[in-house]
Amino acid sequence: MSDKSVSTKSPFSLPTNIKGMKVLDRDAFTLSVNVTGMKVPVQSVAVVRQRYKHLLLKVPKLQPIAELRDDDVNRNTHRLFLFSPSQVQQAGAFTEGDRTFLSKNGVDLASIEQHSVKLGYDNFSYDDVLDAILPAQNAVGGYSIIGHIAHLNLRDNLLDYKHIIGCFLLLFVYLLL
Repeated sequence: MSDKSVSTKSPFSLPTNIKGMKVLDRDAFTLSVNVTGMKVPVQSVAVVRQRYKHLLLKVPKLQPIAELRDDDVNRNTHRLFLFSPSQVQQAGAFTEGDRTFLSKNGVDLASIEQHSVKLGYDNFSYDDVLDAILPAQNAVGGYSIIGHIAHLNLRDNLLDYKHIIGCFLLLFVYLLL
């Protein structure tokens, strides 16, 4: 028997209109968030990533190092580092040592600005989605997966949500296998 209830919490809150949802509507999970971004020259990506990997945005199915927009003049020479909002909110979050390091690696500190990122259903974990949908204090506990069988005990007050919980669990189990 294996217990695969591993997940991470998103740094972003899901929209409040999904509370109590009983039929899965993936479009309801769409939201736009602002995160701090920094343009880094392509030749410096590896060394800058190594130093700041603990500050980068960690969201499922979203790369924290992205290509720049098509209309950006630096599109072919730079990459965009996206930082977690809990770690970096503005350029002032970097110390003097960080500023020296970034300058030596060709990073223009004026390139640090807010960028809008669109998130959807796929960018949230199983736990995030269920916590946002189910009534407060009624979160689903653990579950176990044995081969292709998933076992989950539901409390009586969650029986109205059994279909949507099943949809999430099936998708989650499918992604693990």
